[in-house]
Amino acid sequence: MRNFIIGCLIGALVVAVVAVLFGGVLGAGAERRLIDDWRKIQPGMTLDDVKFQLGEPSGKFPIGRGFPQWAKRSVPNDYYENHGLVTYVIPMIGPQVLLIYYDSDDRVVFVSSVPT
Repeated sequence: MRNFIIGCLIGALVVAVVAVLFGGVLGAGAERRLIDDWRKIQPGMTLDDVKFQLGEPSGKFPIGRGFPQWAKRSVPNDYYENHGLVTYVIPMIGPQVLLIYYDSDDRVVFVSSVPT
C-alpha cells in the first residue's frame, strides 16, 4: 500500500510538472500570435479594425479626458489633449502594454508599447 501511495504522489508530481511545461509552451505560442497581431495595427486603421484584430481593449481613455500620468509621459507635449488612447496588455512578457492613440475620427494615428 505504501508503494502505491508513493507511486500516486510521484505520478501526480510528474503530471503537474508536464502541465506547467506544456502550459508554458502554449502560452508562448499565444503570446507570439498576439505580438504578431500587434504588428498589424497601422496608422489609418479604425478602432473597429483594431478591435476586430485584437479584441476588447484592456483600457480606453477618450480624447482629452482621464489620461493616466504614465500615458501623458509616453507622448509629446499635450498630445493626449487631442487624441484618445486604447490599451492592450500582454501579461506574459514583462508585462507589456500596447498603446494605440486615435483621433476624433476614431482612426489610429500612433502605435507604441511600454513595459509596465
